[in-house]
Amino acid sequence: MHLGRFHVVVQDLATHFKRAQLPQKLEQCATQLDQYASSKTQPDLEAFRSAVDKLLAAAELADSDLAQPYARQVIADMRISDILPPAFSETVKRLIAEKSFDPAGLATELRTLATTTTKKSAHLTAIDSSFTALEVEYERVADDAAEVGFLLPREVVGETLVDLTAEFGELSKLLRAINELVGAKDYDPRVITISSSWWQVFLDLDPNQVLVWVLAIERIINLFKSNLEIKNLQRQLGDKEMPKEITDLIEKEVERRVTTAIQELARDIRAQHAKINDQARLNEIETQLRHGLVYLARRLNQGAHVEINVGIPDEPRPPKGQAEAEEPSEEFKAKLAEAKERIAKLRDLRARAYAASSETTAIDRSAPLLLAQGGDTTAPPTPSPTPRPAGRPR
Repeated sequence: MHLGRFHVVVQDLATHFKRAQLPQKLEQCATQLDQYASSKTQPDLEAFRSAVDKLLAAAELADSDLAQPYARQVIADMRISDILPPAFSETVKRLIAEKSFDPAGLATELRTLATTTTKKSAHLTAIDSSFTALEVEYERVADDAAEVGFLLPREVVGETLVDLTAEFGELSKLLRAINELVGAKDYDPRVITISSSWWQVFLDLDPNQVLVWVLAIERIINLFKSNLEIKNLQRQLGDKEMPKEITDLIEKEVERRVTTAIQELARDIRAQHAKINDQARLNEIETQLRHGLVYLARRLNQGAHVEINVGIPDEPRPPKGQAEAEEPSEEFKAKLAEAKERIAKLRDLRARAYAASSETTAIDRSAPLLLAQGGDTTAPPTPSPTPRPAGRPR
């Protein structure tokens, strides 16, 4: 993993546990149980239920960054999923259900959970404090910037230089097609970070590109949802030793539907986001975009994650030296209104991007691959690279 991104996740986790105060709330629940065990009165039981409600509410993640794919991988690698939702909340509910007739035993279990949470959250706080004191690198998307990250399983991509060269070549074709289509300032996107627990590469974007990536991921995810049920049926028929001709027909039908849907997605992206007028060149870009979307769909189906991050700038502040009671100038008011409108759009875009990113971690991969034969049957065996547009620096 990348140290700067790891630092960000650790800081966000430390902030979550500082805000949530889970050990203290677990102790409050246990104390209310002790009182109920002694009194057996309804008010003490209601006080315990209220304490549990507050505990479960506090346990929820207020920071949406912690639901992003990279953060989820860090959480899994650090083995702290048990003190975060949904596992933490499920544990509390399970303990209450199992020991509903044993208040003393339940109080003991809650205190044990509090001890575990205290130890693990203390380690996170210590790491965050040490990293901050030592000025360890820190990589979070900047205000008014955006990025897309690809988290690719090593067992899918491979581990040799040749494997990585081929993988990044496929990724580059898709990125170049989108960048040229939307008129991005960079034909080849800048690499922000790269790391290798999985193959993880984050690339610089602008908001115009983000819209295309969000649309592509949303449509591909919906494609999976609408076709995986059919693939599961194919698997079940195969398990029951149905003739191979039948299962092959089902596979070909899914391939046809997926290929058609991706062709439609490429056309829609072209229609909605193209910023160039050369129709011949647009046809070439659409072809390359279609090939790239097939590649992306296959990788998502094989376990890859995509993470899109969008930075939100601060609102403009009055000029220095202006008194608080002084009426802002008309120029500043217009600038502020324009900034607020743009910030609101960026917030909506970020929410949509985060939702799409999260969906890439929740794809049902228990069924056979949707694109078993490669998907786009119109693709040439070795598609030529995108020609560099005139005027682009080499």
